[in-house]
Amino acid sequence: MQLLLMRHGEALPMCPEISTDAERPLSLQGRRDVSAAAAGLKTLGKPLDIILASPLRRAMESAKRVAEVFPDTRIIPSPFLRPNGAVIDLQNALASFLHLNNVLLIGHNPDIAMTICVLSRDPRYMAVSPACIAAFDWVPQKTAQMLWIRSALNWPKP
Repeated sequence: MQLLLMRHGEALPMCPEISTDAERPLSLQGRRDVSAAAAGLKTLGKPLDIILASPLRRAMESAKRVAEVFPDTRIIPSPFLRPNGAVIDLQNALASFLHLNNVLLIGHNPDIAMTICVLSRDPRYMAVSPACIAAFDWVPQKTAQMLWIRSALNWPKP
């Protein structure tokens, strides 16, 4: 399975109109960056079979922007991608999607960065920028092979 891990796009900060962290929407820059990343993914010529995203607003908005470029792709909110999720729980949850070829996960820092570190066995990825995507060739119970990682700055702007 090709497993793609994406940090959601840049979100607006907390303010009086946004009462909880879960309600924070994407900023204008965040929307642009996610759209650029989705367009970049499309140029790779592989369909997305499914998008699993944190149920928090900024991650779901990111997932919907990606799905605009991949319109046949279903979005599933995943509690395992919420902030402070355990990597092992996420890996166990992925077991039901092993029959798929290309799965995109959208979550939050530091969790997405920690998952990238665990899968790659490389601590250099402890901080990833918004709309950053890492691709892995992943087989459960084995070492994942990182194929590539790109920040929002490395995708063509739509």
